[in-house]
Amino acid sequence: MAASGRAIERVSLGGLLPPLGCSLTGAKATDWEDLALGPGPTAGESYLYVGDIGDHGTSRDDVRVYRVAEPKTDPAAFFGTSTLTGVERFIFVYPDKAHNAETLLVDPLTGDLYIVVKAGRGGSPVFRAKAPLSSNGKTTLELVTTLAFGEAPLAGDTTTTGGDLSPARDQLTVRTYKSAFAWRRAPGATLDEALATPPCTIPTSAGGQGETLGFAADGKGYYSLNEGTFQPLKFYAEK
Repeated sequence: MAASGRAIERVSLGGLLPPLGCSLTGAKATDWEDLALGPGPTAGESYLYVGDIGDHGTSRDDVRVYRVAEPKTDPAAFFGTSTLTGVERFIFVYPDKAHNAETLLVDPLTGDLYIVVKAGRGGSPVFRAKAPLSSNGKTTLELVTTLAFGEAPLAGDTTTTGGDLSPARDQLTVRTYKSAFAWRRAPGATLDEALATPPCTIPTSAGGQGETLGFAADGKGYYSLNEGTFQPLKFYAEK
């Protein structure tokens, strides 16, 4: 597809943000898995991070994350489409080997980026790229911790599929197909320091293959959704 005399690739976000359709100029989708909100180059501006971090064959040489200013949606035109410009691309490599991942977190305080591996056997490494992120060349991720899903206190399913951070910045979550967990974040603590503290189990969609968990914008609860067609979007109020 050509525009303004140069080639532009447009990749739909419709599968991730239905029914709103968005395109990112200059982006290419290999295996997009998660979205996150966080800070960026302009102070006070909210940015959308799109994680092209899936790798079911664990064969990719690198993974990519795209960043763009969060679009301002008009509820009256929510079923329309839009093209997002000014997209930045960050290329990351793991320090050890290729990994499959579906969980992307961005620290709203520091801008540090975290990827939680979808290990499937319980041991899920967590990697970090410290801010400011560089779009020049490739950045090697840093291993900061490993979460032992399937063992107490992270008992239950072992396959991580998503996560989010609360608007108040004091809580983070990671979910699996069947379970979800939350960690409290003390003032001044990094996300990896918060993940080293005891988590609590939180409710999530029963049955099916749980794929998403996201906090409400007002911080009064969170939403959960299973994979598949005609799945109900469930809300859980904070207690």
